[in-house]
Amino acid sequence: MRTDCGTVLLVAPTPRGWGETAFAVHLGKDLIASGWKVHSLTCDSTASLFHGSGIAVTTVCDSTIPLLGLMIDALDDAVRPAAIVLCDIVASIRALKRAGVGPDSLFRRKTPITGVDTWNSAVAGPVMDMFGSEGLDAQAWLDKIPRRLLPVPFLNEDSGPGVCRFVPQGRALSVRVRRHLRRELGISDTEKLVLFCTSPWQHGPYRNPDGQRLAVAVPRLISQYLSELGPAVHLVHVGPSRYDGLSLSGDRYHWIQPQRADIFESLLAGADMLLSLNISAVTTIRAVALGVPVVVLGNSCRARTADGINDFMGGAWHPIVEKNAPLLSPLYAFTLWPLGLKSYLQPTLAGNPFLKALRPLELLDGARVIETIHELLFSPRAAADMRGMQEAYKRRLQGLPTPAAALQGVLRDLIGNERTYEAA
Repeated sequence: MRTDCGTVLLVAPTPRGWGETAFAVHLGKDLIASGWKVHSLTCDSTASLFHGSGIAVTTVCDSTIPLLGLMIDALDDAVRPAAIVLCDIVASIRALKRAGVGPDSLFRRKTPITGVDTWNSAVAGPVMDMFGSEGLDAQAWLDKIPRRLLPVPFLNEDSGPGVCRFVPQGRALSVRVRRHLRRELGISDTEKLVLFCTSPWQHGPYRNPDGQRLAVAVPRLISQYLSELGPAVHLVHVGPSRYDGLSLSGDRYHWIQPQRADIFESLLAGADMLLSLNISAVTTIRAVALGVPVVVLGNSCRARTADGINDFMGGAWHPIVEKNAPLLSPLYAFTLWPLGLKSYLQPTLAGNPFLKALRPLELLDGARVIETIHELLFSPRAAADMRGMQEAYKRRLQGLPTPAAALQGVLRDLIGNERTYEAA
């Protein structure tokens, strides 16, 4: 590998897109290790993720979003990249559209443009199901980007050309550091730390009243589940704002603002379990890489009333679910709480072996949720079994190209296909 490969410009302009930006950081670090220089254009709200990465960063803020197209032009002229990579395509182009940047403006330049197709739009389709009753355009000019990066484990390993393994390398904490971190939170060696992470987009506010209601109701339901596990279980919530009205006592609910990437990595490595409501969250992937047991909650129930929820549960619902049913209904299906995307992500998740590296459960199956969390926290054998499945999955991905190698393959194809740019 040459050490003068050139420069790649990564564009990640979504202010709430922590997952997309995290992949940009991972890709950038891999490119640097492969001999490339990397420059990024990202939002000031997510710039901290690039800390210590070696990636040059230019930030865009709310006041400069209307100038996004001009900023890309300026960086294209200044750094003369071998390629521009949109991280990811759908989110980046939605941000560009909001800034008034059309496809002709973006694709008129001679610099090859590719991107990360997080959901493999070829199979996911052009519309995301939102809040059970809305749709969001996800097409994003994909016909103009014929070759794309397809990250695994978001996607299946056989998704096609451009697949690459996205499993960030993590390292376990020493016993001393782990003990110190937990004691700083007020959690003793005999107590259990359940980590729960939320992104700004999961807090709303949403114009859709059902989405806004579930953004509040679901954390309260989860806190009641955890309360059943006894005083030794603590919930550490990393997110933009704390939750009020939880059933956990004040000394068992710990809210932490989003942290620098290296600090957060230590917190994740020191957890006994990750509880997630987003099957595709980068945090979920990082937990698998670190050998931290993961429970992911989603919802398949589409019920307008509490009676409809009862019918879905076959009349065997947990008392906590029965108590919360009036707050939860009307209820729509979701894989990414509280947005939805149940139908949109179904092709991606069907038969995906990544699901074996974690424990996906139905949010409303209270008895099983409580039992599974208790087992993973208090049964060394259950936790070890999950870690074994995680190790097996990571070994399975070793044969896939790295993001840098996949990108170089994409560029070889694009640079040899001048029609891609003539059409733009």
